[in-house]
Amino acid sequence: MIASDTAALPEVVGRDGKAAILVAPGNVAALSAAIHRLLGDPARRAAMSTAARRRAVEKFSWRATAAATVDVYREAIAMHREGKPC
Repeated sequence: MIASDTAALPEVVGRDGKAAILVAPGNVAALSAAIHRLLGDPARRAAMSTAARRRAVEKFSWRATAAATVDVYREAIAMHREGKPC
């Protein structure tokens, strides 16, 4: 995957280069180079595809989202019990 390094896209695909190549918005040369790099490297495309799927399941599945929500509630409850503002 190739994505622009803007808004929430880096959070979704990660900045480590495992699931996607990030390019600066409007940088046509970087986009072209990334496309050529992936077109010429089927093994990297396959590895990135696997990493992207794993990242999606680990970070954005319903299970992961529910667990993160529970963690936030637990933290808020603990802060309330300690008399700290949330």
